[in-house]
This record gives sequence, structure tokens and C-alpha cells, in this order.
Amino acid sequence: MKINWVTTLIAICLSVLITFGFYSFIPIEKDTVLHNVTTVISFIFILMTFVLSLGVSFSEGRTTVVIRTTSFIFLFIGVLSLTLLSYLNSSIPFLVILMGMLFLVYLLIVYALAKAE
Repeated sequence: MKINWVTTLIAICLSVLITFGFYSFIPIEKDTVLHNVTTVISFIFILMTFVLSLGVSFSEGRTTVVIRTTSFIFLFIGVLSLTLLSYLNSSIPFLVILMGMLFLVYLLIVYALAKAE
């Protein structure tokens, strides 16, 4: 696994911008615990998927392509889930459990793909 620092920095900046979009536009009253938790969870999830999709390359080109594709798919699913949950849900435990499970499944798949080569 090799980290490209320029694309990693770009991934971090994109993550911050998308998270700021969540912070600004989600229909939850600002300065509440739910709003802050949603913002932090969205930043962590988006950051990890963007860094693995843009900033990391693996020894085999095929492995890199599969992991990047998987990362972009999970990024799309995560952003869609966070958007839907912010409109439909007002429960912090449900948000944490659902996004935590999605994140752990994502890490498990990426780990399995990286080990399979």
C-alpha cells in the first residue's frame, strides 16, 4: 500500500467541503447534539472512503481499481444514507449504529480485497 500525499490532501479537502455541505444544508436544527453527531459521522465516513479511493494505491493495479470502485460505491451509499437519515430520523443511536455497520462492512470488504491480491 502506497499513499500519494497530493491526492490524499485533495481527498481531505473534498471531504471537508462535502461535510460542510451536510453541516449547512441538513434540515436539523443547528447547534443540537444530533446535528453535531451527524456532521462528525459524515466527516469520518466521507474522509475514509475518499482517502482510500483517491489517496491510496496498492502494488497490483487490479487491486487498486477494485478497491477504488468499492470505495466510490460505499461513498455514494454513505452520502445517500446520511441524507435520508437526516431527513427522516431524529435518533442518534440509530444513526451511529447504521453508519458504524456500513463503515465496518466497508472496511471488511476493503481488507479482504487487499489481502486477496
